[in-house]
Amino acid sequence: MRLEPVKTVKMSPGRTLRLIALDKFGNREFWIYIYLKNKDKIENPNVIPIGLILNLPNEDEFDMNANNPDDVSKAKKLGDQVMKGF
Repeated sequence: MRLEPVKTVKMSPGRTLRLIALDKFGNREFWIYIYLKNKDKIENPNVIPIGLILNLPNEDEFDMNANNPDDVSKAKKLGDQVMKGF
């Protein structure tokens, strides 16, 4: 089994988890998976410090096919659930 290198992004002004998810995975709803991958260093997914380095999930870690409505729906449902805690 080949380990993929960890891909990262750095938070910059105006950048949000939703925008990163759209850019990297093709749908804004996949922000939840970036959050879950980094929840040890993110207190609130709405307020992420500028300069924080976030690990991106590998595409096989979660169901993240932007062309699959079930994957998008599942991510949205999970994201909505998580946001109720904030």
